[in-house]
Amino acid sequence: MIGAPWRWPVLIGVSFVVSRAVYAWAGVRFDDGAHRPGLPVLQYRLRGPGGEPARARREQPVPLRDRSALALPAGPAPGPFGDQAPARRGRPSVNGTLPELARSLRLELLLQLALAAVLGGAIGIEREMKGKPAGLRTNILICVGAALFTHLSLLIGGQANPDRIAASVITGVGFIGAGTILHMRGSVSGLTSAATIWVVAAIGMATGTGLYLEALGTTALVMGVLAGLGWAEQALGRRATTSHLIIHARPDPSPVEELQDLVGRTGLEIVHTEVRRQDVDLVVELDVRGPKRLHTHAVEAVVHHPAVRSVSTGE
Repeated sequence: MIGAPWRWPVLIGVSFVVSRAVYAWAGVRFDDGAHRPGLPVLQYRLRGPGGEPARARREQPVPLRDRSALALPAGPAPGPFGDQAPARRGRPSVNGTLPELARSLRLELLLQLALAAVLGGAIGIEREMKGKPAGLRTNILICVGAALFTHLSLLIGGQANPDRIAASVITGVGFIGAGTILHMRGSVSGLTSAATIWVVAAIGMATGTGLYLEALGTTALVMGVLAGLGWAEQALGRRATTSHLIIHARPDPSPVEELQDLVGRTGLEIVHTEVRRQDVDLVVELDVRGPKRLHTHAVEAVVHHPAVRSVSTGE
């Protein structure tokens, strides 16, 4: 049952469609290019190709296969506006109103931001479980921010180059990644976190552009690399390597024994120790041997000692 508000528009529309079908079957058409612009004029073909009146032609029925000859030529009829007839004005249709409403509410943008939060959070949970500095909240914020900036660059780009904002996003993410590495005071353990932040920003940009499948696939690939390749690193790290640590420290009090104790706690074997004075610093050189992953832990432990000024390594 049709509701009261839509009853009359539906009836009028049905009547209009039926009348157009009847007029088309009878040889009548509407011409928008008549002498009164904007108003359809009902025109009859009074004479056919042979000059016969329409009434005489009706007395001799035309077979269905020959009725195509009675049709008027395609295209608008000539009028005062030529081929460009003025557009009709009327109420906007429901099909045109709903997309306008969706665009006004920016539902697509909200969905993109939600998807970016989910994808960034999935990677952030893995980093949070491993105790990395760039954890859950950091990855979510970076992914959502990259998606929002990318979407805005497409909206307000206009005649300008829309990838300028995206390039700025990449630059900003580079600073964040550099801060993650510098936070470790020379340690290389922050490289994975910096690379993860960089990839998370790329996932957010793909989401803001509308490349949802690409964003999902990249997230799955990153999760596989971070969680599934740990065993490969451990297997490669079991091979013993030798490193040479050069430590510059304050001479008083002597920190040599404390430094040796810190390195020994990491599981490395101290092969050789050499101590000398250089200007105002005490230089301690240690040759250590053990799995490669333990060398990074030893550098971190030595760097955070209060008497240490700098640490350098050599194979």
